[in-house]
Amino acid sequence: MSAKKKSVLFICLGNICRSPMAEAVFLNLLKEQGLTDKWHVDSAALGTWHIGISPDSRTISTLQKHGITTYKHVARVVRKVLTRRLCDDDYTKFDVIFGMDDNNMSELDEQKPQTYTARLERLGDHDPEGDTIIRDPYFDARGDMSGFEKVYAQCWHVDSAALGTLHIGISPDSRTISTRQKHGITTYKHVARVVRKVLTRRLCDDDYTKFDVIFGMDDNNMSELDDRKPQTCTARLERLGDHDPEGDTIIRDPYFDARGDLSGFEKVYAQCVRSCKAFLHKS
Repeated sequence: MSAKKKSVLFICLGNICRSPMAEAVFLNLLKEQGLTDKWHVDSAALGTWHIGISPDSRTISTLQKHGITTYKHVARVVRKVLTRRLCDDDYTKFDVIFGMDDNNMSELDEQKPQTYTARLERLGDHDPEGDTIIRDPYFDARGDMSGFEKVYAQCWHVDSAALGTLHIGISPDSRTISTRQKHGITTYKHVARVVRKVLTRRLCDDDYTKFDVIFGMDDNNMSELDDRKPQTCTARLERLGDHDPEGDTIIRDPYFDARGDLSGFEKVYAQCVRSCKAFLHKS
């Protein structure tokens, strides 16, 4: 049986500028990582002004300028579950609903039904550069594309970061637990957390200075670690698989493997054992 798809919904006021931009960028990131069929992604409006029409032409041209040429979408509205039979069940259908600014978040919170299960988050809170508000460029002068370019840049930064943080606060995958227990590791406990840049806010982690070495699992991990590191970084950033004596340098993410198939988790375990033993031997 295949794993349940994860799901995210991007919303803004009209669903023709910011939320379709965020959706298109997120879909492109999934495509680049070969994860398109593992996610359900959509965008929607809080208001009804533009329902049924395509995204703003400036949104499309900005996306095309950056190589995203196949995105298609028709604006729709987020409705409360209990209003009428034709309404959407977005608050229970999606794992996370992202708003673009404080007004979006306030409206999402006011509209949510008692039965809601989705996490409601401001997308910009994932921006490693701390630019938390994604401003609506709809009323910018027609010849001025700078607002749309900024929305694109913000969406690229925050979608990349958000894709890596959607598991934060939960325990390891049950398949990880069962694989470890099979090999005699029965007492390990952990709750997922995120490495944050030191300068974002006072509640952030100081991992880049707290640890001697930070290990990533693949090239994407290493690139992200390098992008996020503060100027005060003292830790060595290394790919764990580079210590594998068998030369298997990439530790592939098995999360989206079929639920009954544990071979990917078994391989991760074997790679981690070899690489960690070799690292400790060198140390």
